[in-house]
Amino acid sequence: DSDHKHLIDDPAYRSTYVYGNVLIENEEEGNSQICHYGGDSRNLERYRKGTLYFCNNTVISTRSGNTTLLRLSSPEETCHLQNNLIYVTVPGENLALLNADGQIQMQNNWIKTGWVKSHEDQTIQIQDLGNNLIGQAPGFQNLETQIFHLEPDSPCMNAGHRCL
Repeated sequence: DSDHKHLIDDPAYRSTYVYGNVLIENEEEGNSQICHYGGDSRNLERYRKGTLYFCNNTVISTRSGNTTLLRLSSPEETCHLQNNLIYVTVPGENLALLNADGQIQMQNNWIKTGWVKSHEDQTIQIQDLGNNLIGQAPGFQNLETQIFHLEPDSPCMNAGHRCL
């Protein structure tokens, strides 16, 4: 979150695009949240209160405990989650999509079987817009050597659609 009024007043401040990344969370690397969006100053007037477009990303967690994909800072933050591959090396119930606040609209993602909405608040709402795939392994060529190209028979192959 910014403390510059000209940035906060700019309509573009309310939209953030995270596209085409490989994000890896290894054991002992900070907190368990992959992405924090909105603000952390505790001054809600400065928070983005907008939309995070999180598309075409590959997210890998090798943590032995819990992993949370997104921490949205207030109920006014939204994430449009599309065409992502979200994989944890532990059982799927260790993966939560959201911390506690905000909302997600999700479409065309591959996510590890057993994932949960949140480790903190199971009443949160996640809007499933369809075509999300669930499985045990996405079909990486070699996870151990971090070759995340997909095998030709991967269920993720050609499963996405054009992002917003």
